[in-house]
Amino acid sequence: MFALETALAQTHDAFEVVVMDNHCSDGTTEYLEGLTHPRLRHVRSDGPLSMSSNWELGLSHCRGEYVTVIGDDDGLMPDAVAFGEAAVRQSGAEVVTWTPHTYWWPDTIVEAQRNMLYVQLAGGNDGSIESSGATLEHYYAFRVFFDALPMIYNSWVSRRVIDRVIAKVGRYFCTEAPDLFSGIANCAVTPSFLRIGRPLGIRGTSGKSNGTAYFVRSKGGALREQVLSEAGLTLDDIVHADLTATPIIELFVASINALSRDLLFPGHPRYVVDLEAAIRMAVAGLARDPDSYDENIADIRALCVKRGIDVSKFPMPPKQSAPPAASRGPTFTQRQITGVAVDGTMAGLATIADAVRLTSAMTFPSGL
Repeated sequence: MFALETALAQTHDAFEVVVMDNHCSDGTTEYLEGLTHPRLRHVRSDGPLSMSSNWELGLSHCRGEYVTVIGDDDGLMPDAVAFGEAAVRQSGAEVVTWTPHTYWWPDTIVEAQRNMLYVQLAGGNDGSIESSGATLEHYYAFRVFFDALPMIYNSWVSRRVIDRVIAKVGRYFCTEAPDLFSGIANCAVTPSFLRIGRPLGIRGTSGKSNGTAYFVRSKGGALREQVLSEAGLTLDDIVHADLTATPIIELFVASINALSRDLLFPGHPRYVVDLEAAIRMAVAGLARDPDSYDENIADIRALCVKRGIDVSKFPMPPKQSAPPAASRGPTFTQRQITGVAVDGTMAGLATIADAVRLTSAMTFPSGL
């Protein structure tokens, strides 16, 4: 409901919104059937689908030249269509990507982050052309994480790019992390993409966020099982054979990367998962979830044994008594203010639509 509100509240009128109803039984269908907005189309699946299949069906109903995807807890900025259209017109880019603002809903399972809004201030309206190949190299080496990818989840993606991916592997969304796969696939079929400094969306993280169920293992078990069971899958079914089934997000991402490589560029010498770098990143993330500390270490060690990696390369930090607390106020890089962390409870926020309105008020106009 609130994500849809932000998608429809655009300052530019050349767009459509396709809402995928994944055979919902929570009142979503009835709510959507009661709406009559001229730019809204409601598509209901015949039965529950996996995440990637649900996204694929929705994509098949899109008629626009450029496409983006948001989840039902995410939001679009009011100038997302207008700024994206201008960026495409001025640059000719087939993919226009950004790093989104972030809003943690009040019901997120990451308790320390509940109702926190992180607004980026330093990006501005400028953009830069980035090499798809170099991005993939950095990504597969774990020098950057998935936010660096031009995913359809944080980009406007040309239909031409989508069609090239489909021609290559049969569909656009593969693996059970369709957002990550789309970013890798977009790089696989383009020489470059445009990265803009202005975020055109807010990544919402609610109690229903599938990604967060892997980010905080101890709190996300029920949600992981629900999402997998609805798709008729288990964790073992969606993990690369060379890795081990674990909900540690860094290692889950490594598995998705390996699966994507096998599909898109098998045997490519430049794009090889740096598993030791992924393990180092997973070890560095142990502090965020003390309740799963022992399980996570056991999984890291099991993976090292399976792959013949010396686990002593990765000194384990001591277990913390509590996860890191959220900070509040400005964030800095070399004396420059780059963003601000807002306590949403103090600011009166309750939904992603609230977060979009406040962020719009805090950031510079697009100047279009």
